[in-house]
Amino acid sequence: MTTDYLYELAYHNVSYSYEKPSHARVDVGSTNSEAALRNISVTLKPHTIVGLFGSNGSGKTTLMKLGAGRMNTLDGDVTMTAIESHNADAEDTVATAQPCSVPVPVFGNDRATARVAYVAPDAYVENTKLKNLVKYSCSRPGFDSDCFLRLADDFRVDLKKRLRSMSTGQRSLALTLFGIASRAPIVMLDEVHVGLDVQTRYKLYDTILEDYATSGRTYVLSSHIIGELDSIVERVIVLHQGKKILEGEAEELRSMAGDDTGSSPLQAGYVALMERVGVGSAQSKAHYDAIDQPGQNGK
Repeated sequence: MTTDYLYELAYHNVSYSYEKPSHARVDVGSTNSEAALRNISVTLKPHTIVGLFGSNGSGKTTLMKLGAGRMNTLDGDVTMTAIESHNADAEDTVATAQPCSVPVPVFGNDRATARVAYVAPDAYVENTKLKNLVKYSCSRPGFDSDCFLRLADDFRVDLKKRLRSMSTGQRSLALTLFGIASRAPIVMLDEVHVGLDVQTRYKLYDTILEDYATSGRTYVLSSHIIGELDSIVERVIVLHQGKKILEGEAEELRSMAGDDTGSSPLQAGYVALMERVGVGSAQSKAHYDAIDQPGQNGK
C-alpha cells in the first residue's frame, strides 16, 4: 500500500485592498484604497474540482494569487495543511485522509508555494521560446517534462514559438499545459478559456478530468462560461464585490435554478443566486445564455 500526500488550502478571515491609481478621484473622508476581498474564509479541500465564479472585479484573481503565495494578505491568513491518505486509490483518497501536519502560512514559504501552480493568460509574458521554458521548468520540484511534451503534441502547440508572439488563446493553452505538467497538488486556472475555441476548451476539460481522476490533485477553475463546467465541478465558490456569497457543493448551486435550467442547471443557479443578492435580471440570463453557446470564447 502506498502513502499519498494531499494538501488543503484554507483562507481565514482574509481581506485585501489595492491602492487606487494616482489619477483616481478620492472623496473627502474616503481612503486611497479599494477592497478586493472582505473577510473571506473558504477552504479548498484536497482532490476536488472547484468552480470559482463571480463577475469581473469580484475578487477571484486576488483569491487565487493569495492562495499561490503571489501576494500577502492585509488581514487574516492563508494556510496549507498536508494530508496523509491511507488509500492508494485516488477516487477514495479523501474519505480516508487525515491531517498529518499543522497548518503553515503560504506566503513566504517556498515549500508551500511550490505545491500551488497558478496559471493565467497574462501570468507569464517573457519573450522566450516555449522549449526554453520547458528546460527552465524542469528545475521546479515535480515538473514532468514528458507529460508537457506529450500534451503539447496532442494539442499541437508549437514549442518554437515565443510567448509574446502567441495569440491570447495559444499562450493560455500552453501555460495551462505547464500547469498540468507541474504536478503541483493544487492547480489554479484563472480564466484560461479566454481566446480558446469551443473544441479546444472541451478537450482541455477532458484532459483535466483524466488527470484529476488518477492524481488526487485539486483544480480551481475560474470562468465566466459556467455552463461548460457543469459536468466537471464538484464544489463552487461564488464571490461578489469581494465577499463570499456561496461556498459548497455544486449541487447546492444547481438546486437554485428551479425549473428554468436551460442548457445548464449550474449556470441557471448562478444567475438565480446573483439575482437574489440584487445583481442581474432577465438581461443577465440572456448574457450567460449567449456566452454558453458553442463557438463563443467567453471574453
